[in-house]
Amino acid sequence: MSNPKRSKLWILLIVVLLVGAIGGLTWLMPANRLKAAVEGPGPLAFISPVGDPQLSLSKRVDNVAPVPGSQLNYTLSYSNTNPGAQAFAVRLYDFLPAGVQYVSSNPPATPFPNGMLLFTAPSVGPGTENHNVTVQVQVLAGYAQLTNHALVSADGATPATASVATAVSHPWGELLLDKAGPSAALVNSPIVYVVTCKNPSAVVLTDVSVADVLPAGVSFVSASPAPDVATAPLLRWSLGNLDPGASRSIVVTTTAPSVLGTVINTALADGAVESGAALIYR
Repeated sequence: MSNPKRSKLWILLIVVLLVGAIGGLTWLMPANRLKAAVEGPGPLAFISPVGDPQLSLSKRVDNVAPVPGSQLNYTLSYSNTNPGAQAFAVRLYDFLPAGVQYVSSNPPATPFPNGMLLFTAPSVGPGTENHNVTVQVQVLAGYAQLTNHALVSADGATPATASVATAVSHPWGELLLDKAGPSAALVNSPIVYVVTCKNPSAVVLTDVSVADVLPAGVSFVSASPAPDVATAPLLRWSLGNLDPGASRSIVVTTTAPSVLGTVINTALADGAVESGAALIYR
């Protein structure tokens, strides 16, 4: 005759093994693998827009003549101006001038070096209502001019820019920006952009910076000089002061998308905007 205690132990062991096997099978199910992939690190995914979204951006300040130590409140408003269209992975960049100190923002921003703030939103559209962001800063001593620039981008949409000047602002419109690149390239092949900014005025332009927004599907490889900030899809360089007649060039090497189409690269140099397109073919 069998031992009742030994039979109970065998039954308990079989139950434990079955529970472990069910747990392992549950982990191997697609839903759980998807959850693990979402929670873990991975490449950014491109989301195709719905329709043809048109991004719009405006910026205003509540004090056009601040004094050192006072506070400024910038309001940035972005929207989609094409009803029914929708863009995804919205990224709003605010480039604070050198003469201010960041205090707070609503919604909260992700701050980066050199005064750059990043705001993100899942999508914009299909409506055309404004989405507002407020940024509060404190004015520092020793600066006669404050020029704040902003840029909004989204997957598959042309970026939009806006600027606002307070106090005595140097003429950023005199800063010339030129961007050269190929008119056509093979898929998955190198695309080299050359961005050149020049000061044609008779005065020194201070705190010159250049920002380049890479199109969706274009991968950043390298740049000379290296960017101060490289947060896909945005690259940013701080060039310091630019003497009268002086110019600076930046060479950006990228990889073309793996699909047929047209890409548009937008660059911003202290307020001057230059865009260029490259046709990608098989």
